Amino acid sequence: MSRKIDQCGRCGLRGRRRSMELLRYSGIYACRDCYNKDEGLATLLNYRRRERDVDIIADFPTAAKLRVNLLHWIFQMSAVLAGSRYVLVGNMGIFGRIARNHGITCREVDILEDRREVLSQAIDSLSGENLTVILYPGKYILPAVRRLVERSNQPVILLADGDAAVDLKNEGILAISESEFPKQRRKDRRAAALAAAPAQ
Repeated sequence: MSRKIDQCGRCGLRGRRRSMELLRYSGIYACRDCYNKDEGLATLLNYRRRERDVDIIADFPTAAKLRVNLLHWIFQMSAVLAGSRYVLVGNMGIFGRIARNHGITCREVDILEDRREVLSQAIDSLSGENLTVILYPGKYILPAVRRLVERSNQPVILLADGDAAVDLKNEGILAISESEFPKQRRKDRRAAALAAAPAQ
């Protein structure tokens, strides 16, 4: 009988397995590739590597400010997999057309709308059947996030760092740091800046 290929149960990387040595050393039962990654990122990678459905709600101005590559495969797969959702919220300008061409749902927000409220509505529309990643750090959306956690049978991951990440963990919400998101390459930054700039 052939042996099953090793796959880390934390990050899903094939060819790796969790290490008891790392558990004793760091307190994290992980492989050598993911023991230094936050639980939120490791969970997202696990779902991606196993091709499981992931819902993504991203605030475009936040992503543009942090130079997050919204077209990276870690996000883009949610626009391709039939059971997933990928929603961008904000005034996207030129980037909105690019995103729509990639199958991403864009919710344009005009000057009379509260972007945070639109984000909350997008979160409330989720079924909770998939892992959810929310790329927005504001406290305003926390009531909607808590409602999602209550009805969800999958993890919920929220953009947070420091004390905010610790507080989320106490509520059963995984955190992902802004430093762990894939960043735009230098040549993409000017295009993103132009896309985020208001029309003259």
